[in-house]
Amino acid sequence: MAHTRWASLLAILSLLLLAWASPSHAHFLSGPEPGSKQPPLLARAAPAPSTVYRGDGRNPQKIKAAGGFLPHSNFPPRTLKAYSIYNHVIDTIVDVNSKKRDTVYVSTTTAWPTAANFASDRPLGGFVYRIHATPNMVDVQASLLSHNPFPGEREWVAMGGVRWEQIEGWMFLPENYSRVDWRKAGAPTLETELWRFIRNPDYSPRYNNEVASGGQPQLVGWFGEASAWANLNPWKKYKPTKTKTMLHYAVEFMNKNGKSVGWRGNFPLFGNTHKKARSVVDVPQNEEPRTWPQESAWLDTSAEGDWEPPSSDSATKRRRAFAPAKRDSSWNWAPPPTESPLTPETIDIPPDMEVDPTF
Repeated sequence: MAHTRWASLLAILSLLLLAWASPSHAHFLSGPEPGSKQPPLLARAAPAPSTVYRGDGRNPQKIKAAGGFLPHSNFPPRTLKAYSIYNHVIDTIVDVNSKKRDTVYVSTTTAWPTAANFASDRPLGGFVYRIHATPNMVDVQASLLSHNPFPGEREWVAMGGVRWEQIEGWMFLPENYSRVDWRKAGAPTLETELWRFIRNPDYSPRYNNEVASGGQPQLVGWFGEASAWANLNPWKKYKPTKTKTMLHYAVEFMNKNGKSVGWRGNFPLFGNTHKKARSVVDVPQNEEPRTWPQESAWLDTSAEGDWEPPSSDSATKRRRAFAPAKRDSSWNWAPPPTESPLTPETIDIPPDMEVDPTF
């Protein structure tokens, strides 16, 4: 009998050791190749969020009129770098007069303090928008890995943009929030500032079950001083070529993940075809909006985790995101008419685009 119990115990221990050594418990999916400076791939990426935030100086009336958040970019993009996450993160300005970039992405974040800092870092204050995440959103950290220049911002970029109907709500923050030391005890938090939030009456419950996508190494697009990293895993298998450019990778990603945001087969994601919202949102730019009762259902701090306080000048270099909301099931949003999705075989590079044959 004792022998049987010992045999059973050894069998159980063996199974436990095998389970612990399995990929689900491994610390790394893979290590660096010998002689390379490749960062190891973390086995456990950040959970795909259902809520992200964006800090913006524009009031809800302007965002609604635009149909949501579109990339602050030239359309069509001037170069294929517009489809590169790395290009978006380093925030290159290509038009000195308009301050526009060359990007198809809109920045959001899972860290409320980051969004609050970017919203309020302007003379008149700004707004923090809470957005329901969708699959066209990509985890920047899981894409750039150890080469992310701003890991503390907890950024998720929305390819194509964010629709008005997926914005759950917003809050106004005065200018002095940009001087808050977020590391000190007593600094504002999502919970303490909840009274400021106003729900978006046009939010569509069709987004309730959506979440963001994870890291997308094929969309990184290293260039310039970072070009050498394109030769390392996990990026080297996605190096752009004449027949497989960054535009091809972007279109493939949106064909797979853009349905819920009305992907029509081309950029920009939306424009004049945006469905007219059924209610009027009129919040003067410099007027702090009415308060809203606290509702614990609006709180979603589980995704914040560890974050780094925004640096004093990071908000002046880049823009980010934040805000909460309530569901209104009385209105069902319908996507705009679709066009035939682009495929690698049907992509035509605009003749006036500056093309790097290896990008």
